[in-house]
Amino acid sequence: MTSVKMWVQEMNEKTPDKNPVPIYKEQGKEQPANMDNIGNEDFIIGIMTPHMETMMNTFRNVKVVCIDTTHRTNKHGFFLVTIMVINNLGEGERAA
Repeated sequence: MTSVKMWVQEMNEKTPDKNPVPIYKEQGKEQPANMDNIGNEDFIIGIMTPHMETMMNTFRNVKVVCIDTTHRTNKHGFFLVTIMVINNLGEGERAA
């Protein structure tokens, strides 16, 4: 997890106005004030690149937003959540 923390810090320093990591909580740490009901052992990282943000803002008013979750796909048993929107060609675009 150290490499993840270092990458998040690097993103904060390199792109403070367009940080692609809008939400982050280290495992083993208390929840930040802007989060509710997160356990100390929970790990959260949200990634939204500028392209993903554009896709979300452009296509968020369509009738379909897809959310997919997986779990236990690694030794830590973390969940992976993907959010997609449908573009004007009917294709899925990652949004977060």
